Amino acid sequence: MDQMYQLIRLLFICSLCAGSSACTDQTAVVINKEAEASYSRLCKIYEDLNSNNLDSDAIVVSLVTRIHSEVPELSYVTKHIFNASPEKVYGLYRDSALEAIGRPWECLAIKEHYQKSWKE
Repeated sequence: MDQMYQLIRLLFICSLCAGSSACTDQTAVVINKEAEASYSRLCKIYEDLNSNNLDSDAIVVSLVTRIHSEVPELSYVTKHIFNASPEKVYGLYRDSALEAIGRPWECLAIKEHYQKSWKE
């Protein structure tokens, strides 16, 4: 678990810094706002999916497609988080967001989505 968290954390930070020549204190503020906006969009994707009556295969396809097109900066991190067991996914998202944004982040839609998965 710790290794997966460290990998996800590193991948996310690298993906945010990849477009700039260096991550300085001045750009950290921008990065935090960008990361917060990205995670907000991710949450909205889950909210939309939770309100639809899709089967599990359609949900996975829709998630992958929408994340890739709407928040491509989270595609790589999300790909690794998807490999975790359902009961760990929300915690990984939350920890990744905390690291990227610099403050606690919550998304009830993601939490509820994966709670349903581990109860089935």
